[in-house]
Amino acid sequence: MTGENVITAVSEFDLVCDKSWLAPLVPSCLMFGLMAGSFLGGILADRFGRKKVLLGALVIMCASLSISAFTPSWIGLHVLTFFIGLGGVARTSILTILLSEITPNKIRYKVTVAHILLMAVGSCMLPLMAYLLPNWRHLYGAVGLLHFLVLFPSFIVFEESPRWLLENGKLDEARNLLQKIAKMNNVKLDEAKLLELGRDRETRVNLEAEKKQRGRRKLSYLDLVRVPFLRKRIIILSIAWLAVNVSYYGVSLNANNLGGNRYLTFFALVSVELPGHILSYFTIRKLGSRVAFMIFSSVCGVFILAVPLLQAVDDTAVIVSNVIGKLFATGTLSLLYAFTGELFPTVLRSQSYGVCSVVSRVSAVLVPFLLYLDSSQKLDVEKMLEVVSPEIKNRTTRLI
Repeated sequence: MTGENVITAVSEFDLVCDKSWLAPLVPSCLMFGLMAGSFLGGILADRFGRKKVLLGALVIMCASLSISAFTPSWIGLHVLTFFIGLGGVARTSILTILLSEITPNKIRYKVTVAHILLMAVGSCMLPLMAYLLPNWRHLYGAVGLLHFLVLFPSFIVFEESPRWLLENGKLDEARNLLQKIAKMNNVKLDEAKLLELGRDRETRVNLEAEKKQRGRRKLSYLDLVRVPFLRKRIIILSIAWLAVNVSYYGVSLNANNLGGNRYLTFFALVSVELPGHILSYFTIRKLGSRVAFMIFSSVCGVFILAVPLLQAVDDTAVIVSNVIGKLFATGTLSLLYAFTGELFPTVLRSQSYGVCSVVSRVSAVLVPFLLYLDSSQKLDVEKMLEVVSPEIKNRTTRLI
């Protein structure tokens, strides 16, 4: 029957007993990939453009998912999981930046939330796919196929960011792209501004030479530390990203330990992301990003801290507390994605996302092993009780 006789990578590769520590290493490899992708994605996107790096990240993710379905060893699975994380986070962060740079300020946050909502809808499909495809190889293959269906249209649909083209002196390309966008939207552009963008090569060379004489240089990660107000912002946001990601991934990866039907439990944890994103959207519009973040992060912390206290009360209360905590963790993460880039100049926007994401992944790498230590400790206690309980019963019987 579908949903039974589940074949997991743990059972297939026999990751039990002395190899049991290799099981939590899989999500940790994913976190390492997320960390590397966050760091490299920002650098490469600023240097080579949003479009090229975005498409490259999509190719890496599609290839890694598809090859994982046929990997013959656990080593291959761990390595490919790293590249899945690398491509996935680079795709997400760069697409978020690209959307923020091609949309006007008045609808920018709406577009960002819509993008994140679509990601949440895709996540809601995973429990159903896992139920229908109980073999982990089939599940990986199906997800890889879906990514390939998206990959080929992406090469046709995606365009470079006009802001990136302007910041990097590619004036003719920016001018042509703006004309294409205006034609598609039936908007008439100011010819004087187009002529300003379409300066001839000689003028551009003179401008570049003048900039070099003035000592103008490209900004880098070091400027996030060198400039005082940027340093203050990046430190605060890094701490915020770290706390939210630990909460988000901790609740998500702990789904199997909550009891009940694991498919329904995971679906509940994923489906609350939709109202979490929507709620964050209306809250930030009414109260602003700072107040909204304080409310969401505080409520998230309260419900996650309540989980260990409720374990002695009722399993249902534990699941409900986890779900509510995941809802507000998702909303907090949505807020961070929305306003982090807005606090930095265009040339440092992707690098600011990269730094915050890298810092947050450092602690997220440890989350799977913290859950593993908790589960192994529970197993040790159960084994001890199995040994002690018969002896206690015997002594009780003798006394009676």
